[in-house]
Amino acid sequence: MNKPIFLLSSTILLGMTTLLMHAQTPIPHASFATWKDNRKAAYTIIHDDFGDVTTAGIAKYADTLAFQRGIKFAFGAITSSCDTQDWKDAKRLIAHGHEIINHSHSHRCAVNTGWCTDVYGKADYPLELDSSTVLIERGSGHRPRFFIHPYDLHTDSILAHLKFLKYLGARSGQYSQMNKVDLTDFFRLNFFVFQPNSTLAEMNLTVDNVIAEGVYALRELHGVEDWSWGKVTLADYKAHLDYVQNKIGSKQLWATTLSEVATYIMQRMAYHPVTQFDRLENKLTVRFDSLKGFDTLVLKTPVTVNIVLDGLKYDSTLVVLQNGVPITDWSYGKDSLIVNLYPHKGDLNIFGKFKTCEPNCPPPPCKPNGQLLDAVWTNITLDYWQISDFTKDTRFPNSPTRIDTLKNTPFFRDDLGDMYGEKVQGYLVPKETGVYTFTLTSDDDSELYLGLNHLPETKRKVAGFNGYTSPNEFTKFAGQLSAPILLDSGKYYYVELLHLATTGHNPFRVYWQTPSNNNRTLIDKSFLSSKICNDSVPAPLTQQSVSNTTKLQVTGWIDNQQVVLDWVGTEGMAQDYFVVEKLNVNGTFEPIQVINGETHAHKKAWFRHRDLHPNKGDNIYQIRLVYQNGKSKMSNIVNLKLDDLGDFRLYPNPASHQVHLDLTPWIGEAATILVYNATGMVLKQLNINEITTEPYLMDTAQWTSGQYLIRVLPTHGRERVKKLTIFKE
Repeated sequence: MNKPIFLLSSTILLGMTTLLMHAQTPIPHASFATWKDNRKAAYTIIHDDFGDVTTAGIAKYADTLAFQRGIKFAFGAITSSCDTQDWKDAKRLIAHGHEIINHSHSHRCAVNTGWCTDVYGKADYPLELDSSTVLIERGSGHRPRFFIHPYDLHTDSILAHLKFLKYLGARSGQYSQMNKVDLTDFFRLNFFVFQPNSTLAEMNLTVDNVIAEGVYALRELHGVEDWSWGKVTLADYKAHLDYVQNKIGSKQLWATTLSEVATYIMQRMAYHPVTQFDRLENKLTVRFDSLKGFDTLVLKTPVTVNIVLDGLKYDSTLVVLQNGVPITDWSYGKDSLIVNLYPHKGDLNIFGKFKTCEPNCPPPPCKPNGQLLDAVWTNITLDYWQISDFTKDTRFPNSPTRIDTLKNTPFFRDDLGDMYGEKVQGYLVPKETGVYTFTLTSDDDSELYLGLNHLPETKRKVAGFNGYTSPNEFTKFAGQLSAPILLDSGKYYYVELLHLATTGHNPFRVYWQTPSNNNRTLIDKSFLSSKICNDSVPAPLTQQSVSNTTKLQVTGWIDNQQVVLDWVGTEGMAQDYFVVEKLNVNGTFEPIQVINGETHAHKKAWFRHRDLHPNKGDNIYQIRLVYQNGKSKMSNIVNLKLDDLGDFRLYPNPASHQVHLDLTPWIGEAATILVYNATGMVLKQLNINEITTEPYLMDTAQWTSGQYLIRVLPTHGRERVKKLTIFKE
C-alpha cells in the first residue's frame, strides 16, 4: 500500500471533524414513553387492612372520592376479617378501577421482632399465602397479583413462595424511598408510610418529588376518617386527591394501580420498537422486537409509543392498525404520533398520504467500499502470551510495521506468520434496524470493539477472550459472544479488532446474527467500509461547526453514589427542551428525562440532571437539545464510571465470638443493620444515627455455627449484603 493512501485512511479513522451535511429523506423513529401518556412520573396509593373493622373509611369514603376524580388505588385485604359485605364492597371498588391485593389471611408477623411475637412460618404458608389468594379470588372475582406484608416484615422464603404462586410483586422495599424507572424486581418495591404524626404536606411533597425525579412512588395509607392506625382525615384525603388530580390534569402524573405500573414497565423493558417507512405504499410500520418473553395474560395497561416523524409530513387522515385491527387510542403530537397499544399483539401499520422529499430528494447515499484497514506489528515479544503483550509494545498504536487494505472480503483474516499483532479498523454499516449479536473466533487472543457512532472515541469492547479457537468453534469461551446490540440501518459505526498471533496457523473471523437471520454468518464486504460516506453521517458537534454561544457541552461527576450532569442553556429557549439519554444494555441511548427550556427562557442558566440509580461501572450519557422547529442537536458523550465505593467490610470472617463492621463509606450518615440466620429470620437489628470511623463490634458469642447474612441499609446509596460464617470449635 502506498503512502498517500495510508495518510488519508489514518486521518479518516482518527475521526473527521468537518463533514458535509446533505438533506436526507426523513426516517421516522419510535420509542416507548417512560410513563403512560408521556406523564413525567407514576404514583400509587395503597390502602392497607381492608376488611378490618378499623378501616371502614376505605369503602365508605376513599372509593367514592377517588372514583369521582378518576383516580385508581390499590387496597390490601385481610381475608380472615372480610365478611359478605366486605366482599360486596370489594367488587364495587374493583368495578371503579381499584385493585385488590393480598394482605395475608390473619395479619401475623413474618419475623419475631420482640414487639411482634405472633409469627407465621413455612408451615403456615398454605393458610397465610395460598388460602388467602384463593379466598380473594373467590370473594372478589379477581386473583390478586401483589402482596403487602403485615407490619412490612418479610423473609426471602415468603417472596420465593409468592413467585411460585405467580404473583407479580410485593411491597418489600425500603421506607421513604422512590422506585427507579427501570425496575426489574417488583418484589422489592419501596414506599412511603403515612403514620399517626404524618401530614397532608408530606403526602403532597411526595407527589412533587416523584414528578421532579421522574420516577415511581407508592404511598401507604390505612383508613379514612375511621379508627385505623395512622388514619387520614376526610379533609386531608380530599385535599390530597385534589392535589393529585391537579397533577393528572396538567399531564405531569400517572396515578394508577400497582399492576398497571408494573406491567407497563415490564413491556417497556422487554420490547424494542423498530420503524420502517415504505414510500411507495405510503405505509409507516413499527415492529416490536423482544429479547425475552413473559406472561402476557397479566398485562393490565397498554404502553405508550411515541413515533417521531422527523420531518415526514402527511396531508390526509391517517389510519392506524395493529395486526390488521384498527386502533382508536392514538393522537397527533408535535411532529409525532402517540399510540397506546400492547406490543405483543403485533406490528403497528400506519397508512396515509405521506409527503416526503419529492421532487427534491437527495441522491442516494454512497455505498460502503467493502474494505478495512489492517495495521500489523511484527516481532511481538511474548511475556504473558496475552493480548496485553501486543498493546504494551512501544510501537503500538502509532508505528506499525505496515498497513494493509483488506479488499473485497468478509470480516476475516488468515495467517500472516508468527509473533505479530494487528489492528483492523473501519466502519460497519447495517442495512436493517434491529438487534445484532457478534461472535468472534481467532488464534490466538482477540478483542472486538464497536462504536456508538462513527467516532472512534465512542468505542467499547463487545467481545474478546484469551486463548485460541478454530474458525468454526463458537462456544469455547464466554467472551466470544457479544450481548445483543441495537444498530440502526444506514448508520456508520466505528469497528476495531485487536488480534495477537503467536505460532502455528493464526486466523480470525467475525460473525454476526442479524434481525432477519439468526444463523451465524461472516460479515460480508457490503457492510464494511474503510471510509465514511459524507452524505450518510451528520457532522459531529465541534468547535469548527458550532459557535461558542450554541455549543452544547455537558460535564458530569459522581456525588454520593449518584451521577450529576450539568450543562448551560441559552437565551430564547421557551419552546425548546432537553432530552437526557443514557446508554442501555442493548447498546442504544434511551431517554431517561425531559427538561423543558422554559424554566430559563430569558436568561442563560445551568441545567442539571441527577441520576439517582446509576449502574456499577460505566454510565454513558448524552444530551439532545430539541428545538421548536423539530430539529435537534447532540451534546458530547459523557462516560462516568461508578466504582463500588459504597460497601462495608466484615472481619474476621469466619468469626467465633465477635465480628467487626467497617462502615466508613457512609461516615456521618445513618444506617440500619439487620442480621439474618439461615432460615431468613431476623436475629438482630441495629439502628445507627451517625456512622463514625470506628468499626462496630458485634457480639456473636451466643450464635451457633453456621451461615448468616449481614444486611446494611444506608440512608443514601444502595443496600449491601454479605455472608458471615460462624465457626465454634
